[in-house]
Amino acid sequence: MLCCFFPARIWSNPSVPSENTELRKLAAIMFTDMVGYSALSQRNEALALELLEEHRGVLRGLFPRHQGTEIKTTGDGFLVEFASALAAVRCAVEIQRALAERNQAQPAERQVRIRIGIHLGDVVRSAGDVHGDGMTEELLNVLAQVPGLRVPGRSSCFAFKGKTEDNIFRKVGEQLHVTTVLEGSVRKAPATSCSITAPLINVADGFHLWSQTYDRDMKDIFAVQTEVAQQVVQVLQVKLGVEATRALAKAPTDNPEAHRLYLLGRYHFSKATQAGWSDAIQAFNQAIQLDPGYALAYCGLADNYGFLGGSFMPGKEAWAKEKDAAQKAVSLDPNLADAHLSLALALACDFDWPGMDREMKRALELNPNLALARDQFAWLLTVHGRFDEAVAHSRKAVELDPLSPLININLAEYLLCARRFDDAIAQARKTLALDPNYAWALRTLGWSLRWKGDTAGALAEMQKAQSLDPDPWSIGCFGYALAVSGDRAKAGQILRDFEILAKQRYVSPAASMVVYLGLGEKEKALEWLEKCYADRDTQCWFLKVDPLYDSLRNEPRFQAVLKEVSLDK
Repeated sequence: MLCCFFPARIWSNPSVPSENTELRKLAAIMFTDMVGYSALSQRNEALALELLEEHRGVLRGLFPRHQGTEIKTTGDGFLVEFASALAAVRCAVEIQRALAERNQAQPAERQVRIRIGIHLGDVVRSAGDVHGDGMTEELLNVLAQVPGLRVPGRSSCFAFKGKTEDNIFRKVGEQLHVTTVLEGSVRKAPATSCSITAPLINVADGFHLWSQTYDRDMKDIFAVQTEVAQQVVQVLQVKLGVEATRALAKAPTDNPEAHRLYLLGRYHFSKATQAGWSDAIQAFNQAIQLDPGYALAYCGLADNYGFLGGSFMPGKEAWAKEKDAAQKAVSLDPNLADAHLSLALALACDFDWPGMDREMKRALELNPNLALARDQFAWLLTVHGRFDEAVAHSRKAVELDPLSPLININLAEYLLCARRFDDAIAQARKTLALDPNYAWALRTLGWSLRWKGDTAGALAEMQKAQSLDPDPWSIGCFGYALAVSGDRAKAGQILRDFEILAKQRYVSPAASMVVYLGLGEKEKALEWLEKCYADRDTQCWFLKVDPLYDSLRNEPRFQAVLKEVSLDK
């Protein structure tokens, strides 16, 4: 029996005051742009792009220090929100000071100057998406555990959010291979009330198999979710055992405000930015303060630190916090699949592979339809060289969440490690068809082309990736491609830029390591690899299988690190 969930559409009642449906606050908005960027682009496009990415790295390292939230980039500029004009001005001063210091060591043609404007005014945000998306995600999680139902993952369901074209349900059925769709709408009402409508639709003809409207207080949201889930199961004639029945009725918390904060945390987490993860951590901690027994909130904390580690803070520091939160989640709810998944990933960061294997299998035992658990189990198998098993599990994960760019590109990564480069290239291109601006997919395509011998193609993809995602690792991969293409001067400049950037924000040692590998400087690469191990950097996970390290495999220092991370067998 196949079922899909259409993310809730959010409606507001025009007769209700705006504060019930909007979040309004006074904020300072900073606008920046590079002086002379357009003219430089016409004279020397390569240099313009290089300076653009360097300037982005400097500014993005400074925004969070003043609690600035990046709203979007606009070509060579930024739009950033601050809580106060004072915070915005202090950030602007620090930006100009940092650029002035940088420019002192640069020739005139490599100097970067920017204009900054600050505007003070009201910022209005919609609150509806937080509740609607949260309820959708929780129903996905609950019904995915029902034996007999196959529920596509979050990314695949949310890919159709807001789409209303003709035959939309037929399209959902064809792309996700499902036979029924649960749609929903959430209408905010006065005070703390809401109206939720949930029709179950047959994708073949668009007919409603069942529909119900619930007018409830927000504190009864879990009761509504339970009723909806039970009705879906009943209409689809799925038989429930004792455990499945108990799971449908279980509420993760009795505190409505803690629940709201948890949803807000997941909302910020989904932004996949440093500012978003910082806001999410604050929301999860507030939820835990209100309900110290809220296991899902601890899972949220663990997931955030998992993403921050190796990117915006040293892995060793982040993984310790991730592990503490994940262990707490498991102790609070031993039957929560998400908690075991979070713990499995935390244990991997300690290179505790048997522990990860144990927790991952437990997560899949509790919820076989948890696509990310299936995907990450494939990753565990890959780093140990069990490629056929890994690819089988990864394909199952793609089947469960076919429109997830992350899960699709991970399959390409596993194929790359298995040295099935043609298959990896095909899978990376399939992922880019889902999201043409997905930097991770561009990098994976670049690496696959590199190992196939297409150095020029690899350089082109790496350049696109680092222009979309100027993270140090992405820039380091571009530096590697420059080096192997013969442009050693630009690769060397990237290394010097990392030295400057490291004074302003955390830079993973892997970023310098990969450039030195491209330059063929083994001793320097090994030095930075040892720093990766000291930081528990994520690149250590792939030492046994990634072709990137082939030139180091016979080096005693490399073999020593391989032994330290328990991948020498």
